[in-house]
Amino acid sequence: MTAVLAGLAMVSSVIAATQLASNALEGRDGSLAAGECLDPSATPEAEASPSEVVDEEGNVHHHYRSPGTGEGDEQEPPTEECDKDDGGTGGEDPGGGEDPRDGGDPGTVPPGGETGDNNGLEILGRDCTASDLPLHTGFQSEQAQCVNTQAGDVTAPDNNPSLLITDFPDWVEVDQPFTLTVSTRNLLRDRFLGAGDGGYYLEASYLTEDGIQRGHFHTGCVNLQDGQVAPTPATLIEPQFFAAVEDGGGGGGAGADAVSVEIPGLTAPGLYRCTVWAGDGSHRIPMMSFAREQPPVDAVRITVTAAGEQ
Repeated sequence: MTAVLAGLAMVSSVIAATQLASNALEGRDGSLAAGECLDPSATPEAEASPSEVVDEEGNVHHHYRSPGTGEGDEQEPPTEECDKDDGGTGGEDPGGGEDPRDGGDPGTVPPGGETGDNNGLEILGRDCTASDLPLHTGFQSEQAQCVNTQAGDVTAPDNNPSLLITDFPDWVEVDQPFTLTVSTRNLLRDRFLGAGDGGYYLEASYLTEDGIQRGHFHTGCVNLQDGQVAPTPATLIEPQFFAAVEDGGGGGGAGADAVSVEIPGLTAPGLYRCTVWAGDGSHRIPMMSFAREQPPVDAVRITVTAAGEQ
């Protein structure tokens, strides 16, 4: 359940989601709605409302979505073309024509740089033309793929999105609910293409008319098992808790606000890393204006103990 409280200096939202015990690949159940062909500068006018979906494994998902774009809504394919072409970068056919690896032009990105010569650098490529991998289809996959989607908009330095976990417990007991408080800045939480519906890495990054990143953020907690070595990929792909925070354009923006993510409890003792990371409309961490800048990601360690232990 999500509640939005307006204050003088900040907006506080409460996002509640059940833990995903065994299959936490985002949207694998296909329950999140696919994004339609929208004006990238548009902001939904409808007020957001909570929605709930039960996946095939019985896990309950709560997301804060706009009416008409929530889980379970019947979505008709868009009938009008976008004003701004995505360059034919999504799906199996990049550009509505030939696969560029077969010699066709659609989807092929020309050289870049200030003078169109890649700044004199020897680069490996700017699209999937030279890749032997299958083109990314917009769906999450167990196989390696090549994403032909263009990177899209990047903010000016003063508008780079950022976030910070500002409040969290050092330890909790097994199955004990707790809350993470997250402060975000320069992130309008209005854009979320459902990964389970084929919106993963499908569209480029877009900004608002004021130059603010459009997107959402994720929260996930994983049991590290061993706090002295990097976790295995299998550990990261199956978090004990996962939630996506997107509230239909009513939250976030240029100023800082606070979001309280309610976690219903973690089922096993251990050292957990709870991470929060921003995403554009298609789930990539937003690009930064300079290489030295840190991306909008934060993480904390939380110890989970058996009942009665500390």
